[in-house]
Amino acid sequence: MLIISQTDAFRLQPRSRSSRSNMSAVRASESFPIDVPVFIRSHRNQYLKDEQGQVKISKYSGTWEQWVISDAGNGTVTIKSHRSQNLQDNEGQARLSGNTQEWEQWKISSAGNGKVTIRSHRNEHLQDSHGQVKLTENSDEWEHWSIVAVKGPPGSPCLCLFDIDRTLTGKQGDTTKCPDNKVLEGIKDPGYGWGDATLSQLASVGIASTFCGECYLGIVSAGGGNGENSAWNNYLLDEVMRSPPQDKFQAEHPHAKRWSYGTKVQSPYVLYQGNKVKQHSVEGVRQWYGRHGIEIAPGDVYFYGDRTENMQPFSQYSINSKEISCGSRDWRLYGGSGIVGYCGARTEELQREEGQILCQ
Repeated sequence: MLIISQTDAFRLQPRSRSSRSNMSAVRASESFPIDVPVFIRSHRNQYLKDEQGQVKISKYSGTWEQWVISDAGNGTVTIKSHRSQNLQDNEGQARLSGNTQEWEQWKISSAGNGKVTIRSHRNEHLQDSHGQVKLTENSDEWEHWSIVAVKGPPGSPCLCLFDIDRTLTGKQGDTTKCPDNKVLEGIKDPGYGWGDATLSQLASVGIASTFCGECYLGIVSAGGGNGENSAWNNYLLDEVMRSPPQDKFQAEHPHAKRWSYGTKVQSPYVLYQGNKVKQHSVEGVRQWYGRHGIEIAPGDVYFYGDRTENMQPFSQYSINSKEISCGSRDWRLYGGSGIVGYCGARTEELQREEGQILCQ
């Protein structure tokens, strides 16, 4: 995976016209994925997008922002959108076409530092100009792009994130309906009530017993546990957020074991990020890991939570999400809607499944 650019600065001086690129085209098999979905990210950390036939720039990384780069011969490639339309230089305008001829052929060349330029048959470069897609003879910062796989190759890092209440926990004190849950006597949890914190079967057995044991970990919760420095919050960080990769990472980055809030992501553990918007903080955690040397493709991120309403919005970022606690719902809350779990997550619910998955 190529390095993410965080640059988003305005240029205050007139731009000099650089000579047309003399960089050799990058060999696709060595430098960017071929024939698999990718994101094409600009210097402004935004994404090339096919919006119903218009080439645009987007802050999201969902289906409309996915492209497939294919070999077109002679060092050129085609760049196909989710609508099976190919990026085209139409007399200086970036457009989309069903053709795969000269106008739809591009050369991708290294720009250094993990970035590339994308040059058309007219020797002009694709550019993000303040959020507008343009073509230019320049090959400077505005014409630099990152090509990032939607899903990494086998063995790539993965990331599992969890809600707290009724995902890592079950109903406080209830081991009758939830016999595999574990009560932590004296450690208080106010989530959906009050009482001794009660680990779900997943949290009791251990996240490391699932495929997430191979992954980095995180939390994104609408609630706050029992407060930043409480015994319950400390227990979550010290005992529940455990996997071999996470243990190694936290030993190397001890500052990571702290709480973040909302979209101000300064660690992998986020509190008070509301329902239906958790996807923004999960993407923030993914990018936070990237800034600390762990590049994780969006398709290798898995979020688990009990609330039905939180799953679908993750499609905005091509991140996988799954509703859990499917066998036990709390019918006393929210007018008997059943949108909240009861016993919490179980180990068998954690699988490498793609997309947005709801309880049946």
